[in-house]
Amino acid sequence: YDYCFLDTLYETITTHLPQKLYAHHVAVQISEYDQHNHTDFIKNLYEYLACNHSINLMAKNLEIHRNTANYRITRINELFDIPYEDQKEMTALELSLGLLRYISKSDH
Repeated sequence: YDYCFLDTLYETITTHLPQKLYAHHVAVQISEYDQHNHTDFIKNLYEYLACNHSINLMAKNLEIHRNTANYRITRINELFDIPYEDQKEMTALELSLGLLRYISKSDH
């Protein structure tokens, strides 16, 4: 995604709702899991979705082995109820994942 779009979205949300960030509930669950378990599932799932569910392309973009990418996506699917069949939910989830990634990069 274009980071200008995410920056605009983030500014809009924080300007009008400074105490509350709206994000898809699955994205929030994954973010909390990442924080507690020192994983990077948000980054992995975001890349997987951006690669149109291609494990090979995800692995190439993240510079990890294909088996590692496959394991991570399998693990994410085991832990979280990813609504792949619902396009509206997936759009909201992907935007939330992108926004949460953007915020975490901005904090560093």
